[in-house]
Amino acid sequence: MVKFKISTIINKPPNVVSQVFLETKNIIYWITNLEKFEVIKGKIGEVGSIAHLHYYEKGRSYIMEENIANREKVCFPSIK
Repeated sequence: MVKFKISTIINKPPNVVSQVFLETKNIIYWITNLEKFEVIKGKIGEVGSIAHLHYYEKGRSYIMEENIANREKVCFPSIK
């Protein structure tokens, strides 16, 4: 299996970057075949939250349910 590592330098503070990724309207740009991300309960990314991910792939629609039961603290490296 071939593995790739891609990195991008974003000249913004980590909290600004993470907010862009956690904005539900932007999630469709990060996940292939995702058409809609719908928060059902709680806040995105928090323990206890539930979301429906609406996909369209190979002519078929399906919905996956995300239920966050546990979450580790995310640490961002220092930007210099």
